[in-house]
Amino acid sequence: MGQGRALPDSVTLFTGSVTLDPRSAHPNLSLSHKNMCLTWNDTFSKLNHFRCSVLGLEGITSGRCYWEVEARGSDISVWAVGVCREDVVRKGAFRECPEKGFWVVEWCFGRCFACTTPQTRLILMNCPLRVGIFLDYDAGDISFYNMTDKFHIFSFSGAFFSGTLFPYFMLRSGDMSLTICSMVGGSKGSPVLLNKSPSSLNEPLSPSGEGLSFGSGGDGVLPGPESA
Repeated sequence: MGQGRALPDSVTLFTGSVTLDPRSAHPNLSLSHKNMCLTWNDTFSKLNHFRCSVLGLEGITSGRCYWEVEARGSDISVWAVGVCREDVVRKGAFRECPEKGFWVVEWCFGRCFACTTPQTRLILMNCPLRVGIFLDYDAGDISFYNMTDKFHIFSFSGAFFSGTLFPYFMLRSGDMSLTICSMVGGSKGSPVLLNKSPSSLNEPLSPSGEGLSFGSGGDGVLPGPESA
């Protein structure tokens, strides 16, 4: 794991339109608000034993993309966001990890984990109500930010992406909804201000793995439109 890194005080994150693909949605999930919001079907129990997921409509094959997801619901919920390859297995009891084609951060009963092998526990000072996700496909980097206080959560770095990646959204249990946010200003190139100070003290559950970095402070700079 590398030293924790933060974006400069102000960078321009080029935002694209992300919506949910109904064709990829698990039957236990319901989409609403022009396919921008994800929650459970009314008839389905919120105590689920399997991951129920949906992908973004548009795939990503190059360049940089940024989107934000608002999480609303109970602290005793399980949910995740990130990206995955087009050909991943999303049925039954599947694993979310880079080896399986997932680059994901998961919240489980109030605790946060990076879905590495094995999982990395992330000790956040504040639970995010809005998560920013920045993907630099060509650099092999995906970074997660707590946009509630505008701090870095975790980065998967040095990945070798191939084929098409899709935004990934998952619910497993609890009274929960995930909503893709409209960006401030509603146009590409909207500036997003991010603080340098850390919001998390992140601890691996096992010896550190190569190619991963996370927000524990420091003066480095995460990949971004002005720092790559």
